Amino acid sequence: MTLNPYLSFNGNCEEAFKFYEKALGGKVLFSMTWGQAPPDMQMPGMKDKIMHTTMKVGLWFIRFLPQRFHIRLISLSTRFLDGLASLRSPLNVLMVFFTSVIIWLLETGKYWFVMHAFNFNVSFFALMLMNGIVNLATTIPSAPGYIGTFDAPGIAVLTAYGVNQATAAGYTLTLHVALWLPITLLGAYFLTREGVQWNDTLRAEAKDT
Repeated sequence: MTLNPYLSFNGNCEEAFKFYEKALGGKVLFSMTWGQAPPDMQMPGMKDKIMHTTMKVGLWFIRFLPQRFHIRLISLSTRFLDGLASLRSPLNVLMVFFTSVIIWLLETGKYWFVMHAFNFNVSFFALMLMNGIVNLATTIPSAPGYIGTFDAPGIAVLTAYGVNQATAAGYTLTLHVALWLPITLLGAYFLTREGVQWNDTLRAEAKDT
C-alpha cells in the first residue's frame, strides 16, 4: 500500500523537511514557493515560503552517494517497487513461480539438445546448474550479447563435471550463439517492420531516466 500524506505547516515547512530528510532518510523531489505561484494565488509576506513540496522517504542510503546520482537512483527504486506491486496477490506469485519453472526447463531443454551434437554427456541436473550459473553471471555488466560472462562460467561448470575443456568451450560457444542469434534476428525483424530506429529508442530511454 502506498501512502501519500499531505501536511500543512505554519511557515516552517522548509525547516521541517530538512529535518525529515535526516530523520527519515528522505529526499526532496520537488519544491515550489508561494512566489512561484500564479499572481492570483500569492500571499503577502509568503514569497520565499514553501507552498508545495514532495519527499520520497526510505532512501537513507543515497546520502552516501554523490548528489548527481540521487534522482536517477530514486527513479530506479520507484520503478522497481512498482514492478513488485503485482506480487501482492498470491495468485500472481504462483503464476510467476510456475511460468518461471516452465521457462527454465524449456531453456535447459535446449542445452540438452545442443549437447547431443557433442561428444560428451552430463545429467539434466548438471545442465540446469549450468543454466542457473550462466544466467546469474550475465547480470554482471559486460559486452553486448553477454560475451565472456556467459561463456567462462559455462565452461567452468562443464569442466567441473569432467568434460574436456576444449569440448566444453566448443559446446558453450555453440550454445551461446544458438540462444542469442535467433532472438536477436527476430528482434531486428520487428524493429525493421515497425520502423523503429535505434537512435529513437536510445533517446526515449535517456528521456525516461
